[in-house]
Amino acid sequence: MTRNELLSELEDEIGVKAVPFQELVYLPTRTDTNPFDRVKSARILSISGTEVRDNYLAAGRPLPEWFTRREVAAILSEAAVPRHRQGFCVWFTGLSGAGKSTIAEILAVLLMEHGRQVTVLDGDVVRTHLSRRSRVHQRGP
Repeated sequence: MTRNELLSELEDEIGVKAVPFQELVYLPTRTDTNPFDRVKSARILSISGTEVRDNYLAAGRPLPEWFTRREVAAILSEAAVPRHRQGFCVWFTGLSGAGKSTIAEILAVLLMEHGRQVTVLDGDVVRTHLSRRSRVHQRGP
């Protein structure tokens, strides 16, 4: 059963009307798109949603002009930050004196050498500043 058939079958149950669509493929010899089921034996170009996300948007590569309009490609590219520009968090846990801060500082240097912006939050430093501020607020009016 196709997705469109399944959606049509469940329309009443889920309360959502299915809007069926056909997969379109690009025919480079005709320079246009056509429904996949109408194309007989021609060379076609097609990109799946996964390929769009992983091989183009996440990699920061522009979508091919034959795939979508420039305006749509620009919106998709703006909305999907490439993996190399996405942020992430590395959280070190362990016993006191185990080397967490040392490893964090080394990792920070390595990441900065690869062009990444880095912020290191050391638990001891954060606790010191938070504790000092909370004591100041307690003494206030």
